[in-house]
Amino acid sequence: MPLNPPECESVEAQDAYQSHPIHLAFIENYQHLWKKVVVYDGITTP
Repeated sequence: MPLNPPECESVEAQDAYQSHPIHLAFIENYQHLWKKVVVYDGITTP
């Protein structure tokens, strides 16, 4: 599983990314640096 996937192909893939131990460790180690997190989602076409 990539640490920072460029896209998630399904809700299940996104859920797996959000709960992955590496992702959770990143949040734990760096969340003190953020006031808030904003996530933008979009669809691109080739």
